Formats: sequence, C-alpha cells, structure tokens
Amino acid sequence: MLPLRMRLPAVVALVAGAPICAEYLQAYMGSTGDVAQMAGGLLVLGPLYGGAALVIREVAVSTHRGWPGIVLMATAFGLLMTGVIDLSLVGEYRSDVEGWRELREPTLVGAWGVSVAPLVGWVSGHVLMSVGVPLMVLYAAAPRLRGARLVGRWGLLATVVLFSLAALAIRMDARRVYEPDPAPSAWQYGAVAAAVALALGAAFTRWGAAPSQRPGRRVWSPRAVFVATVVVSLAYGLTDYSWWGVAVTVAALTGAAWGLGAVARSPGWGPRHVAAVAGAALVARTAIGLLAPVPPGVAAVAKYGQNAVLLAAVVAVAWWIARRTAAEPEPRAGGAEAATGAARAPAGAR
Repeated sequence: MLPLRMRLPAVVALVAGAPICAEYLQAYMGSTGDVAQMAGGLLVLGPLYGGAALVIREVAVSTHRGWPGIVLMATAFGLLMTGVIDLSLVGEYRSDVEGWRELREPTLVGAWGVSVAPLVGWVSGHVLMSVGVPLMVLYAAAPRLRGARLVGRWGLLATVVLFSLAALAIRMDARRVYEPDPAPSAWQYGAVAAAVALALGAAFTRWGAAPSQRPGRRVWSPRAVFVATVVVSLAYGLTDYSWWGVAVTVAALTGAAWGLGAVARSPGWGPRHVAAVAGAALVARTAIGLLAPVPPGVAAVAKYGQNAVLLAAVVAVAWWIARRTAAEPEPRAGGAEAATGAARAPAGAR
C-alpha cells in the first residue's frame, strides 16, 4: 500500500468533495449561504456520501470492476439512500424545500406511494454526482493512486461504521422534516431491497467488468466529450417533474450510457476524456443550481453568492484536471486503463 501521506489527502478530498457535488452545488438546502452550517453539515454528509464513494471505489479496485460496476454499485447506493435513509421517495411534504409537492405529485403512482420522476432523477443523481464525478476527479487528479487501495481493512471498516452512523442520523432527521412522518410499508422496503440486491449482484458479473477494447474504433476528442457531456447534463437536469420529463431523462441517460460505452472501447480513450466528463458534469450541475429557487428562509444574496463561488470553484477544478491529464502520454492500444485503474477486460470478454 502506498504511503499514508499520499493516500490521506485523497481520502479527505473524496469525503469532502462527494457531498459538495451531491448537495451544495445545487444550492437548494436551508443551509445555503451559511458557511458555518454547511461546514458542519460535512461532518454528517461527508461520511455518508464520501463514505459510500470510498467504499465503492475500494471494492471496485479490489475486485477489478470497471466503470459499469461502479455505476451499478452507485445505483444500489442511490436506491438505498432515497428509499431507506433519507426517505425522500415516500416523504409527502417538507417545508424547507421549495415546490416539494409540485415535484412529487405529477408522476405519483398512488398504489406504490412513490413518484417516478423523483425516483429516476434522485437515484441517477446519486450515481453521477455522489459517486461518479468525485471518483472521476480523483482519477484525473491523482495518477499515482489509480488502481491503488486508499484504505486498509481497518480503514474500510471504520468507513462503514461512520457511514452507518451518518445514515442513522439522516434517517432520524427525515422522520422530523417530512409531514406526515414517513413510514415505508413492508412491500416498499422489500422492493428497495430487491432492487439493491439486483444492482449489486449485476455489479459482480461480467456486466460490471471494464469494457473490452475494440481496436480501430475512433475516439472523440476530450473537447467533444466535454461539450457532449454539458449538453446531455443540461437536458437531463433541466427537465421538469412530469411524465414527459421522465421520458427525456431516461432518453438522455440511456443515450449518454450508450455513447460513453461506445467511445470508451477505443484504445485512444484515456484520462483526458475522464477529466472532460467530470469537468463538464461539474460545470453543468453548478449552472443548473443557479436556476434553483431560493430556499425558504434564505436570502437571495446568500443563495446566488454560493452559486457564484461554487461555479468559480468548479471551473477551476475542471481546468486543473484538464491541464493535469493533458501532460500524460496518449493511451496506447491495449494499454488504456479503466476508470478505477484496473486493467481492461480482454477483447471478446463480453
């Protein structure tokens, strides 16, 4: 294992960065603009989001999973988060989030007690912003850590314990903020458990392995990947919570998954492209946060001040990881890495 002085900054950055990507960029919470409250929130959200991202990364590295496996494990986390931990799938109303009923009721399936648009949007949001983008930034920023474990056995155990404590705290808070007190039914728990098990099971099959190379397949330039990711992210993030919005979201996510899966099979796919995806997603998500309504009890200047500061920060991060990966040599045929640093599956493995 690499020296602690190399691993510790990466762990701290991941634990702090994951909740910033997942929550603070959108500037919709009651703590928006309150620096002290947001910093305090990281004490809980860090072990929750960052802990999940760290565990998923460590499992992916240890079991030689590629990005498909990470996506599947992140999907399991997203389902667990929304269905069991923060109870957002079953919470009928919360006064601290503007327009809660408007986003829930248009696609509410009464027999299930679940709204489809938030289900799709929130779970995919956890996949992308809680886990995917933080891990892509780490991959782009720290070449020497690719494929290396960040924590040992005891560190992983401590991460799981802290994650569990944070999840319990969020669960208790959810019982307080929602009206009426949300109580998932037995079948809702069962449906979430089944979906989580299915996603995790698939992650450890051939579907979770790194995609096999296709010699001769052309790859897009990092600039084209950046632009395409921004366009898809905006199409995905600006849809409304209607059945039409669900269709657009599913189409955007399916198209993005297909497109990235196709170009990632090229021998020319490498760290510059990963940095382009991460930077574009950060910039687009922060820009969308500018359009979020001012949270109840928050001054407009505080909300838009946070938007401006975070937009400047993510532009700087996107520029930095682009410059950092630009100094790396071009990938050679047969030598490109998976996003976790694990070796690609041989041609024909899928």
